[in-house]
Amino acid sequence: MRTITIGAVFAFAVLLHSDSAFAEGFAFEMENPRVRITIPGLPAIKMKPHSMRKFKPHLRFEGSSTQYNISIMTPTADAGMTPMECASSRASSYASIHGLSESQFKVFKLNDNTFLMMCRSDFKVMKQINAYLFSACGGTHCIDVHISMMTNLDSDMDKLFSSFKGANIHCY
Repeated sequence: MRTITIGAVFAFAVLLHSDSAFAEGFAFEMENPRVRITIPGLPAIKMKPHSMRKFKPHLRFEGSSTQYNISIMTPTADAGMTPMECASSRASSYASIHGLSESQFKVFKLNDNTFLMMCRSDFKVMKQINAYLFSACGGTHCIDVHISMMTNLDSDMDKLFSSFKGANIHCY
């Protein structure tokens, strides 16, 4: 398994913190917890209840386009967990799942409510790029949005990374 190098990603970090307006692409709202997720650089993707929700209630919604798969999860949080605490907890969990060392991934603060983690897994003929947006809602749930894409182009990592400029998770 190979992951992105942090140096390649830092070059795009400046883009994520730019104040320029961006047309809205992917936008989704849900209830309980009431959350609005926006990712301007992704296309609109039709979401449906997650196919495994019956067995795992924290698996809330899923959708796909020709290039991207997306799933939204709302695992319970310890009382009062902040978006940063949820991001730290979820990122550690995914790093363990993907077998990543601390030098193989980076968590970026996009704003006070939204954090981004990216990593890549290499297979024989394809690469899977994984992006995770994290936040918290109401001190009761972490918000976890997983976006993945299969590709055989190294440049798609940078393309997906730049899609998160202006991304936001807003809890009402």
